[in-house]
Amino acid sequence: MYHGSTERRQFIPDPDRAVETKGAVFLTDNEDVAYSFTVPREYGEPMFYDAAGKEIRPGIVSRLSA
Repeated sequence: MYHGSTERRQFIPDPDRAVETKGAVFLTDNEDVAYSFTVPREYGEPMFYDAAGKEIRPGIVSRLSA
């Protein structure tokens, strides 16, 4: 399973720290889908540039094993 995060450190599952949906952690079996969540989102759409037009540095994808 994979988890994409805007943070640049290893993901530790903690629903209390959820950003878009409080109390939830989302995982996927598709690494490409996880990469789409490594940048901030606004109204569900990824944001690649900040308000000043500067490129946003993406976070990381963590691979979780059972």
